[in-house]
Amino acid sequence: MDQAAATETPADAVGPFIEPAALLHGFGCPRELLRRMTAAGVVLALPMRDGQVGYPAFQFDSNGEPLPGLARVLDALDPARSHTWRDAVWLASPNGALSGSTPAQSLRAGDVDAVLAVAAPLS
Repeated sequence: MDQAAATETPADAVGPFIEPAALLHGFGCPRELLRRMTAAGVVLALPMRDGQVGYPAFQFDSNGEPLPGLARVLDALDPARSHTWRDAVWLASPNGALSGSTPAQSLRAGDVDAVLAVAAPLS
């Protein structure tokens, strides 16, 4: 393992993050809609050290919409959404079963079934 990988934090692996204000101003996504999507498990909201919530940018497309199939993958991976940081790291990490792409990259490319095939509940 190289030194950079050894010192990387989960936030480094998952980031960058989009703040709710940026989703509102950049894509017209109101906070209430973001709150409902989070509560419904459509997107990941990660608790940050400062008490705020961070939304990993990888989970949104260029229009500010959640990636296709993301909610289905999250259901397969972590139905209770009890390990959101672990889920985010998994989505942002290269996966050999996806030819080295991250699950998020594969979702962005429309390969929902391939990601679902490798998404298993992480216990």
